[in-house]
This record gives sequence, C-alpha cells and structure tokens, in this order.
Amino acid sequence: TLKQDVTRPVNVLKPVPVFRETEKGIDILVYNLDRQRIKYTKESKWKHDYCITRLQQPIHKANGDIIKYLKPKGEPSYPFFPPRLVEKYCTSGKIDTLYLTEGFFKAFKADMHGIWCVGLQSITCLRDKDTNSIWPDILKLIEACKVERLVWLTDGDYMNITSKDIADGVDLSKRP
Repeated sequence: TLKQDVTRPVNVLKPVPVFRETEKGIDILVYNLDRQRIKYTKESKWKHDYCITRLQQPIHKANGDIIKYLKPKGEPSYPFFPPRLVEKYCTSGKIDTLYLTEGFFKAFKADMHGIWCVGLQSITCLRDKDTNSIWPDILKLIEACKVERLVWLTDGDYMNITSKDIADGVDLSKRP
C-alpha cells in the first residue's frame, strides 16, 4: 500500500460554478486564463472572490439610467473567459478567429455553439485602465493560440451619444 506523504499538502480540486443563483439575481464568477479566482484589489465590503451580479430586478434611477449589473465600485472590469476557451488556451490549441463581445452570457452562449469568444462588461472595458493596453490575459490568449483574426462585436447602442453625455461634459474620447 502507498503511504501519504504528510509533509506535503494534498491539492484538492473543488468545482466552483461560473453562474450561481442568489437572492439578487445571478452571480457570475470571473477568473483568469490560468483558472485562478480573481481577488478584489481594494479594501471592500465584498469579501468573496471577484464576481459581478446580473440583477433579477434592474435598478431604475431617477435620471433614467437602468442598472442591470452590480460590480464592486472602483474594481477593474475584467474579461470573462468561458471554460472551453480556457481549456483551449491551456493546450495552446490554434484559434483562427477570436471574438470579443459585450456580455458574459453572450460569450458563454457563443462558446456553447463552438465559437471562441471572450466576454467584456461593456465597450469601454476592452483594456486594462492601469496599463491602457488590451487586457494581458487576452493578449496571452492571442499569442498562445496563434489567433489570426480578432473580431469585436458590440451591442447596437455602441454609437449612442446622448445629450446628457454632452451636457455632463463626458469625455467622449473614451468611447470606441
């Protein structure tokens, strides 16, 4: 019989759901290409791993804005990599066309149909705000999988600039 080496800890893998139903809606776990959970970068009341919440009941603000997702204030807007895409990255498999799209559910659904797709929280979340470059994990994926074409899909409202944006002095150069 084999004896367990008590000097080395045993690595126990535990499955963690990407989508989890909560009382507010659906929590979406966001992780990096190396399957590591992302921790919050700032002091926060949020003590668990980084996730965003798709609200069951959107919040309607007095100014007309509708909030469908909650994410911790001040935290980066990380990209979402569906599990099959992470698997492809780990094997350095070839990807001819990689899609970037607005929405984690859209990326997950595309993945279910064999489309290599990364989810972004919005059109303004394509890059890491600290480095002003495309997210490092997206760059690692492009390099490791020798991506030939990168296609950026946006929602139909990507060109909408409201009079409120202009009145509020929003820096429109931050939009694509």
